[in-house]
Amino acid sequence: MKKLAAWLAALTLACTAVLTAFAEPTVVLPDPMKDYEPAPDTAGADVLLSAGPDYMLTIPSIIELNGGDDEIYRGTAKVVATKVFIGENERLAVSLESASGFNMTNTSGGTAKLAYTAETTAFGKVGKTAGGKVAQFGNSNSEQTAEISFSTDTAPEFAGSYTDQVTFNIAIENTNS
Repeated sequence: MKKLAAWLAALTLACTAVLTAFAEPTVVLPDPMKDYEPAPDTAGADVLLSAGPDYMLTIPSIIELNGGDDEIYRGTAKVVATKVFIGENERLAVSLESASGFNMTNTSGGTAKLAYTAETTAFGKVGKTAGGKVAQFGNSNSEQTAEISFSTDTAPEFAGSYTDQVTFNIAIENTNS
């Protein structure tokens, strides 16, 4: 047991010695060639700070559409950004896409499809095939919100539950481009 403890102590000491040798300090020595009392020299040091981007986005897990008087179904979703900490010339962008081209499928096992549209006041309608931007947020500690409206393109042809999966893509964009 004593040998194990001694071995672990030696290993810890060896690892510590390796870990502390990261940077070489600047060494300043007086000039031995000077005849007068040596005056202190100067040396420089860099002060570094690295702060990476940080943010919290709340994306809805379910977007429910409800029927209206005109038989078009509508719903809204909110994307909420808080504590957005990004670069000076950057913005946090959120885009939306659907692998089905924004077509819901009837879950009862049939082949019925129901097309729908997503749009925002700021960016308009999201492209059916390519998707599109639905929100962008700047550097802020305050809560920022973007609302997305969803609506069916027509009334459903058949009763049942319709579903589709959308994907929210998040990216940090340069505002200079």
